[in-house]
Formats: sequence, C-alpha cells, structure tokens
Amino acid sequence: MPSAAMNDALLCTCSSILLLIYSPFLCHTQDGSHLICTQPVVDKGRCKAGVVLSHTFELKNVGQELLVIRRVESACGCIKLAVGAQELRGGEITALTVEIATLTQPDGLQRWPIRLYYQSPSDEKAARERTLELAIQARIVREVDIQPSRLVISTRGATKHTITITDHRPRTFTIRRISSVSPFVTATILKHADSRHEIMVQVQDQLPEGEHDGSVSIWTDDAEYREIRIPVLILRQPNKQVVWTPDEVIFYLQSGQPSSQLVQIRSLTAEPVRIVNAVSDHPAVQVKFPQESRRMTAVRISVSPATVSTSGTALVRVELSKPRAETLLIPIRWAFSNPKR
Repeated sequence: MPSAAMNDALLCTCSSILLLIYSPFLCHTQDGSHLICTQPVVDKGRCKAGVVLSHTFELKNVGQELLVIRRVESACGCIKLAVGAQELRGGEITALTVEIATLTQPDGLQRWPIRLYYQSPSDEKAARERTLELAIQARIVREVDIQPSRLVISTRGATKHTITITDHRPRTFTIRRISSVSPFVTATILKHADSRHEIMVQVQDQLPEGEHDGSVSIWTDDAEYREIRIPVLILRQPNKQVVWTPDEVIFYLQSGQPSSQLVQIRSLTAEPVRIVNAVSDHPAVQVKFPQESRRMTAVRISVSPATVSTSGTALVRVELSKPRAETLLIPIRWAFSNPKR
C-alpha cells in the first residue's frame, strides 16, 4: 500500500500537471500578456494544527501590456491574503502572501484553493476578467487541543471569555507571551498546569460598534508551536432591539442522519423582524429563513453528516433590515456521537 506521504506527493504532482496543461488555454491579451506562477500548487507537508501556515506565491506578468490584479478570493475564512503591487507592467513581478489559521481545520490532508482575478485595459473595455488558480495543501496533525478553536463574541459592552489549551504530548510547551491584533482586546494566563492552560480574553468597553478582528496569538518556547493563532471575531452591538436563542448552536451528529435546529429571533420594539439574508461560512451548514416580517421569526440551520467527516465549527451571519439594519453572528459547532445500541 502506498504511504500517506506518497499519496500527498502524487496529488500535488497531478494538480501541478493539470494546471500546466490547461494554462495555454487561458485567455491572453493580443500581445500574450498574462500572469503566471511557476509553482501554482504548493504542498507544505505535515503541519501541526494551531500553527499559522504561510506561503508567498511569486506572480509575473508575461508580456508587454499592463495587468491589474482586481481581487484575490478563497472559500475558507481561515485564510488571510495580501497582495504586493497590484499593477504590473510587462516583465514585472509581485507577491501574494497567504496565511492559513490551521486551528479550525480537520485532521488529515487539506487543500485550500485560491483564485486571483486580473484584467488588462482591453479586458476592462470588454467587461471581462481573467483568473489564475493557486492552491496550498498540507496534512494537518493535531497534538494540542484548544477549546473553543474559534471564539465568536457578540457583545454590547465589556466581556470576558475563557480559552482552554491542552497539550497532549509528553513534553509540553511553556507560554512565553500572549498578544491580540486588537488594541481593545487583552489576553492573559488565568490558570497554568503542566499540560493545561486557561487563557482569559477580555474585550474592553471602548470597543467601537461594528465587526472587529480580535485574533489572539500565543507564543511558546516550542519551535514547532512558535505561534498559535486563535481566531477571535467580535461584533459590538448597538443598544439591544432583538434577542435570539440559542446564541450558539451545537449539533451532535449521527452517521447518515441530517440534523437541523431553529434559532428564534424576537423584536424588543414595536417594529417586526425582517431578515434580508442569512449565510454560513462553511459549505456543510445550510441556512433557511422566511421572507416575511414578523415580531418573532426564526432561521433553520442544518448540517449534513454526508458533507463532513470530523468535528468542526462554522459561523452564520443573519442580516436584518428591521427593526434596524444590523448583523447577528451565530456560532455553530458539531461533533459526531455514537448511535445508541
């Protein structure tokens, strides 16, 4: 039987060959200008869950006509993308830096496709865009358990939350320092044992209204876990006009049996609740909502075991136009339970 490493290498090689085969058929400008990446598919090998996975793609304009990078997209909310120069003349090179927060990713071989959209002046006149397909893959190995693996906070003032880290290895790491990307978020060690750490995440009352990234980085003395990045999403709500229950949806899935739950949303004013959109950031999670306005309404959230193989998390965004325009964030978690015998 071929080893997992051989299978990974074969998959990466096949992906690269396919991209090279089809690249001549991409739409080029009259002088042949197009973007290329000499290594469009990158295999990062074995990666510890929780470690930030990073890679920089080098992109080159092959031709003479100006090319403009319009946007870069990925389906996974765990990815941060940063493009260098977005306007490239013939022969010029730019860099696309990708950072993947692996903490919420399931174990095993994972692949993260990335699509880059760009145009030449003639493309813009013709109202068309071209694409460059890239991908990163790695085999995720989990040795450190972090609960919750992603923290979603909806608040109207100062609040506190706890994150628990358990290192299952014989030789555990020591936390050196903790930081957050937000000046309104502080994180400190609440409790410490040989293999278990409790981190207190505090959101300050000065946090402005709106959605904020409060991701927390934990720096350790272990070279393999130099930085563990925990995604923290904070929504500072204005004065309360609606309430919803439950504020977090947890599924215990059984093989072959789809599961769904209702989240009820109730207006605290004379105005009814009007939902204009409700979407999930995970393809396994489906959301349905009514079109009409009601004082009390609900969204139905479903998870199909056929589309997931391990425990996971998602985030549902519910956009309201009444009683006022705002977005509700509903964290979703699921795990598999053994059916009763």
